[in-house]
Amino acid sequence: MPHLTFTKDQPLYVETAALLREAIQSGALPGNSRLDSVTGLAKKFHTSRKVVENALRLLKEEGLIVSFPRRGLYVCGTDKNKVLLVCSTNSRTPESAAGELINILSDSSDWHLEFIEAEFLRHLPEDTFKRECSSFGSVLFFGQGCQADAPEIARLKTLNIPVLFPFASPADSAVTGFHALYSDTEAGTKMLLDHLKAQGCSSVGILGWQNPYKGEAFRLPKEKYLELIENANLKIPQRLFGTIHRDSVPGDEALADFMTEWNRFDAVICYSHLSALHLYTWCKKHKVNIPGDLKVAACGMRLHSELLDPPLTAFHIDRKRHLDEVMKFLKGEFPPEKNINMAIPPTLAIHASTSNSI
Repeated sequence: MPHLTFTKDQPLYVETAALLREAIQSGALPGNSRLDSVTGLAKKFHTSRKVVENALRLLKEEGLIVSFPRRGLYVCGTDKNKVLLVCSTNSRTPESAAGELINILSDSSDWHLEFIEAEFLRHLPEDTFKRECSSFGSVLFFGQGCQADAPEIARLKTLNIPVLFPFASPADSAVTGFHALYSDTEAGTKMLLDHLKAQGCSSVGILGWQNPYKGEAFRLPKEKYLELIENANLKIPQRLFGTIHRDSVPGDEALADFMTEWNRFDAVICYSHLSALHLYTWCKKHKVNIPGDLKVAACGMRLHSELLDPPLTAFHIDRKRHLDEVMKFLKGEFPPEKNINMAIPPTLAIHASTSNSI
C-alpha cells in the first residue's frame, strides 16, 4: 500500500477510503473476502488507527464492507441469485404480465426475491439503503416513464449492479441508462396496418390516451403514424387522431370530433388495450354503438385482447421470448453496456369480431 499524504482538499481518511474503495470495485479485494484488522491496515497504509477507522466507517455507510462480532471485517459480496423487485406506484406494467414473470421466478429454487416499492426506496436512510440493498445480484424495476433525476433511479445507480425494466420503452433505457425490454411498437403498428389492409380496410383512425395531467399520448409520434399509413397506401382522413380516457364524457372535443368521422373509418387503432376498454365501456355507458363494420385494433396483451367484447385484433410481445430475455439478464448474459434496448418482435393475435355493436 502506498504511503499517504495529506492534500489540501481531502482529509487523509477520505484518501484511505478511496484507495480501499478502488480495490473493492476493481476486484483486487473480492466480495466476501476478509480485510486485515484496523492495526494491520494502518501499518499497510503507513497511517494511524484513527484514520483507518474513519475510512472504514465511510465504506460501511456505503455498504461496501461489513463487520461481524469476533469475526472481523469483510467485503460485502453480491448474490447473483438474489433479485430486488422494485415496484413503482405509477407503473403501467400489465399486472398479469408482471405476475406471470414473478410466479415463474418464485417457483424456481434458483432465485431469491425481495420486494420494495420505489416510493419507499427513495426515502430509506442512506446507510440503511446501502446495507440492505448492496448484496443483490440484479434489480427488476416494474415501472415506466421514469425520470433520470428520480431519487430511486439515482440510488440504484450507486449500487453498481445490473437493473432491468422488464416492461418498458426505449425512452426508459435512454433516460436512466438501465437495460429495458420493450415491444417494437413501430413494427407492431406496421403489422397491424398490413393486416387491416389485407382485411379490406382502406382508411384507419388512431385513438390515443388522454391524460388529464399530461395531455394526449400516442404510442408513436403522429408524424410516424402518418408515414406508416402513407407507406401502407391507406387513406388519411381529415380527423385522423382522437383521444379518450376513463372520465371522457359526451361532447369532449378530442373524442367527439373523432367519432364524427367513424363513418369514414374502416378500422381504429387504439393506444392500448386499456384505451380500447375505455372506448367500449364509454360506448356502452352512453348507449353509443360502434359502427358494425368498424374493426378495432390495439397494442396489447393476448389475454386482454380476448377478454374484451368484442375481442380485439391486437399485437403483443412474444411472451416466451420475453421471459427468455429476462432470464438471460438475471444470469448475467446481457451485454455490459447499460443503455442497451432489447426490442422484442411483436406477435399478431387475431381476435376480430364480425359485429362490433355493444
